[in-house]
Amino acid sequence: MNTSLSPSTLTWARAAASLSAAELADAVGATLEEVEHWEATGEIELDLVPKLAEKTRLPFGYLFLPDPPTTKLPISDFRRIADKEPPPPSRRLLSVLYRCQRRQRWYREYLIDNDAKPLPFVGSKTVKSSVMDVAKEISTTVRIGAKYNRGADTWEKTMAQSIENIESAGIIVSKIGYSDEYTHNTLSVEEFRGFALSDNYAPLVFVNGADALPAQMFTLAHEIVHIWLGESAVSNLNKTYSGTGEIERFCNSVAAEILVPMEELNREWNKSKPAGAEISRLSKEFRVSKIVIARRGRDSGFLSQRFYDRIYKAQLAVAAKKRGGGNYYDTKPYEASRRLSVAIINDIRNGRTMYREAMTLLGVGSMTILGRYAETLKLSL
Repeated sequence: MNTSLSPSTLTWARAAASLSAAELADAVGATLEEVEHWEATGEIELDLVPKLAEKTRLPFGYLFLPDPPTTKLPISDFRRIADKEPPPPSRRLLSVLYRCQRRQRWYREYLIDNDAKPLPFVGSKTVKSSVMDVAKEISTTVRIGAKYNRGADTWEKTMAQSIENIESAGIIVSKIGYSDEYTHNTLSVEEFRGFALSDNYAPLVFVNGADALPAQMFTLAHEIVHIWLGESAVSNLNKTYSGTGEIERFCNSVAAEILVPMEELNREWNKSKPAGAEISRLSKEFRVSKIVIARRGRDSGFLSQRFYDRIYKAQLAVAAKKRGGGNYYDTKPYEASRRLSVAIINDIRNGRTMYREAMTLLGVGSMTILGRYAETLKLSL
C-alpha cells in the first residue's frame, strides 16, 4: 500500500540528515531508483515511512508536512560562497550548535556564581583594527601560533597543546567530527568547519574534527578572531581567501598572521629552492597546512595567484582522508571541553549540579561512563 507525501519534504528530510540518496536507500533497504522516485513523485510505500523517519532521525509526523519546515541558525551564518545564500543547516550542525549553547549557558552561570570577572578581550576589536596588532595580541594571550607550535612534533600534539593553551586563557574549545553520540553521524566539512559563540564570561569555539588536522588549526585561529570581534557565527572557510564579507576576510587575515607571521616567513623562505619544496618544509616548520603557507607565500609575493590556485586545488584532493574516532575517553575531553568538564564534575561534588543534568551537559549515557570519564580527568565522584 502506497501513500503520497510531499516530494520537497522527502528531499529535505534526506538532505537535513546529511544522507545521499544512495545512503538513504541502503539505510532503509530500498534501491536508489526507489528513493529517486519518492523524491520526484512523493509516492512511497506506507510501511517504509516509519523506517524513513527513524533513519533520518525525524518525528514521524514531520514526513507528512506539505512543505519542509524552515530552519535558520540562531547565530550569524557566514557560510556563503560567491555571495550566494547558504543552504539550510543540517540537523547535525544544529545538534552540535545547540549542545554547545547549552554548555555555554551553564558555564557562564557557574563562572558568575564563582565571582569570575568578564574577559577583557571579548569584543575588544573591530574589522578596522590592525591585522598585525590583533594577531600579536591573540597569539600572546592564548599562546598559539608559530612561536608556540614548533615544540610539537606531530599535528595531534600541536592541536592538543593549542587547545590546552586556549582553554587556559578562558575560552572553551570543543572539537569533534560527529554529532550526538553516533560516530557514523559524521559532520560535513563542506557544510561548515567551525563556529564561535561569543560571551564576555564563557566564549566558546567549535572546530569540525572531521576536517584534516592542519586545516583544523586554521579554523581554530579563525574562530578565536571572532571572539575578539565579539561576533558569534558559523564559518565554512572553503578557502583561506574569502569573498564572504568583511568580517570573514578580516578573520582569515588575522588567523593567517597568527599562524605564519609575515616577518618570520620573509626571513625563512628560501628563494633558491623550488616553491613546492619550500611549501612542504615550511608547512611542517610552522605546523599549518600547505594551503596556509601557500597563501602567505602569495601575500608576500613569493608565489603568483596562479601557483597558489594550483596548490589549493591539489591540496583539496588529498585533504582530510583520515577521519575519526579514537578511544572514547581520549576524545571526550576535546568534544566536551576539558575545562568545562572539570567544572561540571567539581560542581557535582559540591552538590550544586545534579548527576542527571551533568550527564546531559556532558553527553554521557550512564553513571558508569560518567565515573570513568571523571577518572580520565583525574577526578573522582
